[in-house]
Amino acid sequence: MIALSLDIDWAPQEVLGDALGLLARYGLKCTLFATHECRLPNGEGFEVGLHPNIASLDEAEGKIAALKGCYPQARGIRNHGLFSSFYLYETYRKLGINYESNHLCQSQEGLRCFHMPGGIAQAPICFMDDVHLRFLGGQEVGREIPFRGGWLEDESVKVFAFHPVHLFLNTRSLAHYQEAKPHYQDALRLQDFQHSGPGIRGLFTGLAEFIRDHGIKTYTLSELCELSLPQRSADAQESAA
Repeated sequence: MIALSLDIDWAPQEVLGDALGLLARYGLKCTLFATHECRLPNGEGFEVGLHPNIASLDEAEGKIAALKGCYPQARGIRNHGLFSSFYLYETYRKLGINYESNHLCQSQEGLRCFHMPGGIAQAPICFMDDVHLRFLGGQEVGREIPFRGGWLEDESVKVFAFHPVHLFLNTRSLAHYQEAKPHYQDALRLQDFQHSGPGIRGLFTGLAEFIRDHGIKTYTLSELCELSLPQRSADAQESAA
């Protein structure tokens, strides 16, 4: 069971639009974790979640509530930097957040959704593009997608997290991204740093083509949690209402 997600990370609208175009090209469902108020699709295969930038518990509830005010329909959360604490679960319930996707299990197979305290569903992440870049040991992204074919087709939970800027740049290494980062909000200037060889965009399109060619269904994270944890998920939604 595959769920794709984008961590928006304050991407300019042009960069975000490029990523949304990729998803539309392959007919992929996706959960969009928003950091700020911007134009995001909702419905028709898209779901909006929250991606607040939390540095401490003291500011957590205020920042989550403010972002929820921008996206009142949001039922999921992934904190920036994967900030996590069990103290947050009561805040989630109060604000109508039913699931979290904060556990990074990079490159691990056989994952399942599970429940955190208070009935909050957890959808673990099996691949995050910037983590992949950070642990390449200074090397560049290769041509082969780092996903075993049979694993992509099994019934385990596979949550992929990408960032619009890395798709736009086709980031090939952490050094490449650092070079482009000062121009993050200038989509026209970022075009000067777009890479045509192997990179994150190539990994994404390789994954998307595999999904398309093998007829694999994709899910939003709400759908994934509900299918994986039907009874408890329903209980959690009722208690959060």
